[in-house]
Amino acid sequence: MQVFNRYEVKYLITADQVDKIIQQLLNSGKMRLDKYNQAGDWYPIQSLYFASITDVVSQQALRLELNEFKQRLRLRTYGPARASEPAFLEIKKEFLKKTYKRRVTVDYQTATAFLMTQVLPTNQITREVAALRVQQQDPVIKIAYDRVALHATQATSDLRISFDRNVRYDMAELDIATETIGYQLLKPGMVLMEIKTELGMPSFLRQILGEYKLRPTRFSKFERGLKDGFQRHATAYQMLMEKDFTHA
Repeated sequence: MQVFNRYEVKYLITADQVDKIIQQLLNSGKMRLDKYNQAGDWYPIQSLYFASITDVVSQQALRLELNEFKQRLRLRTYGPARASEPAFLEIKKEFLKKTYKRRVTVDYQTATAFLMTQVLPTNQITREVAALRVQQQDPVIKIAYDRVALHATQATSDLRISFDRNVRYDMAELDIATETIGYQLLKPGMVLMEIKTELGMPSFLRQILGEYKLRPTRFSKFERGLKDGFQRHATAYQMLMEKDFTHA
């Protein structure tokens, strides 16, 4: 199990800027590629989000103020899920611009069994996951994207920087074991960069941000996907209410 408490600052950058920024970060000696992409390749991530249908239909998640408390349950895999491969059951909380993430790692088969029975090996985080599962019973949206991520080279630093492209969502096909086609959430040629740290932004990073004149933006994949889904589909309400989630 893992616990992360940090601030997440997001920037929209162009595809042309990505390679330059990554190279500058690596050349600084302060950052390294993470274990999932030692060769610098983009790797796939899929997340299935759960929520109360009532909350989603009323779009409460889309109306929250910046400092209001948010809490979401999601199941994450790297690429389409496979029975014996790792899956991550996560609670993601946001309050006062800070993100709190609690994660338990199991195989996908155990994760899918939990979603039907709420039974997991017992520890503090799994009890929290199980309690939230009772409240947020329904899978409502699947988010997928390709990522490159970097970590700080210093063991005392929690700095992590990720780059996400081909960000897309689906509200109709919610099987995380299948590849997500869905609808794009970014404009062509754009990439979402996220800086994640609790300890503050170091000077070398502030210098790079200033060089490219980058400004923070608010961007929630979950909220953007729901908003686009409701706007795109006149029958989004019916699609959610009529969906059989029992065996999702």
